[in-house]
Amino acid sequence: EWANASMLRLTGYSLEEMRGKKPKDLLHGPDTDKEVSARIRQTLAEGRPVTEEVLNYNRQGEKYWARISISAQYDDDGKPTRYMSIQQDINKQKSAEEMLLKRTQELEQMNFLLDRQREMAEAIANDHQEARKRLEAEVNRRQILEADLRHLAMTDSLTNLPNRQFFMRRTAQEVSRALRFGRPLSLVIFDIDHFKRINDDFGHLMGDKVLEAVAAIIRETVRESSDIHCRWGGEEFCIASPETDMDGIKSFAERLRHNIRTLTIDADGTMIRVTCSFGIAKLLPNDSFSSLMKRADDALYSAKHKGRDRIETADATHKSAPAVTATTATNETFGSATELAGEHPL
Repeated sequence: EWANASMLRLTGYSLEEMRGKKPKDLLHGPDTDKEVSARIRQTLAEGRPVTEEVLNYNRQGEKYWARISISAQYDDDGKPTRYMSIQQDINKQKSAEEMLLKRTQELEQMNFLLDRQREMAEAIANDHQEARKRLEAEVNRRQILEADLRHLAMTDSLTNLPNRQFFMRRTAQEVSRALRFGRPLSLVIFDIDHFKRINDDFGHLMGDKVLEAVAAIIRETVRESSDIHCRWGGEEFCIASPETDMDGIKSFAERLRHNIRTLTIDADGTMIRVTCSFGIAKLLPNDSFSSLMKRADDALYSAKHKGRDRIETADATHKSAPAVTATTATNETFGSATELAGEHPL
């Protein structure tokens, strides 16, 4: 019955064109995966919310990838009356995955050619030196390609920060080391306040610009030699600080919060002021990587609930307590976050 401005921009349809239509009638095309569509229908029929990645088509017939989350809204009798759909544009993520697949295929082809070159080098005894040079050149090419492939696999394509996979692997290693030797380690999770509102009001390109600017401040603030940082997903970022106690991580988080608050971005004459909410936690003797992340995430939730643009600290009982450095500020540009959403009739 209703779709917001971002939904209309993403699909190219007007609200009148979408009203009363089923998503498959407007957005599905010849390459839309029928198995994914059937899985969505089956999950909803079972009364459960569903999230899937779907290849859709806009009004101009152009393909785009979207991550779709759908849940039912019920009447007083418990019967579904309509469905709420939240769509996230994931074209950049899919492009990065395609690039990773392409580089993997190139590496496989390079390995095949390298094997052939080795065979040739063994067969051409009278030209051994020249063959060895060619072989060394191919080995160097493969090493460069492998390094490029590792970088793609461990790097977020938009911000050029390490990605979630890299962060989880490295931080889990540091957590094990800290527990084994009784050393301190602390964790920061933070996200950009009202980021969905930025996307809705100014478009996803401006949202990407904000993410890139925050990423640049992270790189300037962390300790390159020891801190582990990443774009965790969406507008959320994580930083693990080995050899850092709670006082140290509070000071670091406040410095990072302050640096981000100085950031303003010009959106066609409107100045966007960026703030973030932070959750911090220190490693406890009985912690694992997952439990440490959970406590920091709970503290972030508390910071959001208490007004945003502040720091909250997770205590040892897995609850959140206000940090000494907790601060609040009024965001003059944004009031409350809005979702990229659209409702579809049954």
